[in-house]
Amino acid sequence: MTALYLCWRLAVIAIPALLMLIIPGLVHGKLLAVVGEKIQEAYAVVGGIAEQALSSIRTVYTYVGEERTVKNFSAVLCPTLKHGTKQGLLKGMAIGSIRVTYGVWALQGW
Repeated sequence: MTALYLCWRLAVIAIPALLMLIIPGLVHGKLLAVVGEKIQEAYAVVGGIAEQALSSIRTVYTYVGEERTVKNFSAVLCPTLKHGTKQGLLKGMAIGSIRVTYGVWALQGW
């Protein structure tokens, strides 16, 4: 309210500009949280397979199951790669959107 009283022209520019900062930040945060949960779930499955194989290493070795275990482990790792790529893209977009912040600051300074 003080900004509106002291310099209404700056407030007219600043309020919509702040929405350009807040809304993308919320969207990126929500999307990153969803992808992060999916990655955690995928790694839990991968960890379970690795734990099972390592805890029964003698059985795996006795029945010559190394190759099958490696194929199973590799197949389960594919979703983590997909989600990791998506997470990297979202983080890149979030870091790239810092440009908008500088633009808003420049507009307000002008």
